[in-house]
Amino acid sequence: MRLAIRTTAARVTVFLCLLLLFGCNGGGSSPTEPRTGVFFTPDRSAGGNSVTLRGVGVATDTLELEIYATDVSDVQSMLVTVAYPNGLLRFDGYREGDFLGASVPVTVTFLGNVVITQLRILPGGASGSGTLGTLSFTALREGSDRVDFVDPQALDPAGVEIAGIDWIGGRVEVAF
Repeated sequence: MRLAIRTTAARVTVFLCLLLLFGCNGGGSSPTEPRTGVFFTPDRSAGGNSVTLRGVGVATDTLELEIYATDVSDVQSMLVTVAYPNGLLRFDGYREGDFLGASVPVTVTFLGNVVITQLRILPGGASGSGTLGTLSFTALREGSDRVDFVDPQALDPAGVEIAGIDWIGGRVEVAF
């Protein structure tokens, strides 16, 4: 009987030492910190012949969305409208990307829409993958909503719309 008590006492001692060594948080898991910042989640993964809005980094009150082309062919210019929740985000600007090479971007904003026209100056269309441009926003309040392409067009060097491009929008979430 004494041997059983000693064995039990040794096991309890080892158990208590392990708790002290590895810590004990009261029996439950530690609480998860709430997510804060501005986040963007595309509707789906980009496949070939697609143009996707995708968030670049995470910041506390700003959002940068790339317009990213994946495996497209012969793009000379694009004309897109990006609809965003203007009660949630303020549009701050647009930077052209390097995919079209030397190009002339023109942007116009109105009532939660950014209209972007970008014309490639170089002869011939661009093919492959790369950033067409980047939209910059500032968060105005907490919430979540959609950011989408509206009637987008990509044109080839002859000015003909390129058919079959998958234009992928997504959802923005703001949490302060």
